[in-house]
Amino acid sequence: MELSDLRSFVDVAERLNIRRAAMAAGVRPSTLSRRIARIEGELGVSVFERHASGVRLTRAGRDFFDTASNAIRDLEFGLRRARAASKGASGNLQIGIFASIASGFSYAAIRLFRSQYPGVEIDVTEGEPNVLLRGIRERKLDVAFVTGDCDLRDLDCETLWWEAVALALAKDHPAAHAERLQWSELRDERFIVSLQEPGPEIHDWLVARLGGLGERTRIVRYAVARETLFVLVGLGFGLSVVSRAGVGVAYPNVVFRPVGDPDDILPFSVAWSPDRDNPVLRRFLSVMRAMASGQPPPPVD
Repeated sequence: MELSDLRSFVDVAERLNIRRAAMAAGVRPSTLSRRIARIEGELGVSVFERHASGVRLTRAGRDFFDTASNAIRDLEFGLRRARAASKGASGNLQIGIFASIASGFSYAAIRLFRSQYPGVEIDVTEGEPNVLLRGIRERKLDVAFVTGDCDLRDLDCETLWWEAVALALAKDHPAAHAERLQWSELRDERFIVSLQEPGPEIHDWLVARLGGLGERTRIVRYAVARETLFVLVGLGFGLSVVSRAGVGVAYPNVVFRPVGDPDDILPFSVAWSPDRDNPVLRRFLSVMRAMASGQPPPPVD
């Protein structure tokens, strides 16, 4: 049974007049009559009774009308969803994160994308960078936010934003009331980092900044997650650093202060697979690139 036949049947059933249904559909009445005849031939029953002013549904016609109208509605809904998915206006986006998205560029990007594409279902997975990158390779994730200027042979990677660094210290630390701190003022301090990602990267970053301040500066590593590390900061175990996006998260007895020069910034990148054929991913990357360049986001089709 042709879809055009079903549409014609529903049009006539809704108007109970072949001529008016033909005018609304832009076809000749004889065309609708032939389509109705084909349906009755396939069903083996009459769906309409003819009379002088039009037609009326038979009992079999009323039953078939419910089935046909529901089928057409479901089909049209499916077509709309498929077209929206092909344009990136609906579908799923799997994002991997390991740093805080409580504020900053990544928070703003996800917020803007959700406002522009409310039909997209976004899933967020948190993990260490190597786990997130493996998730992209295994097609479990579409995109991941990572620190640094990444150079990956099998994945596409693009540095899109930079964030200033903040110093995390206990509220009762003598330097907690300073508006901004310099690295030279921290030569006698004890820094703590995590052994988990991105702890090793932060350790190397701190060594580069503190290396010239003398041997009294210590960096101690703990086998704890990020949240526990900042709890230890609040307990007075030492100082640590976080990107400005992480300042949006509150920890017991911890304050954050700007540190270093304005050039003390961390690059952040997005990584994805060039083989990932997901229109939603392309839309998301376009929104992030527009934000990074200071341009208006691309229009929604």
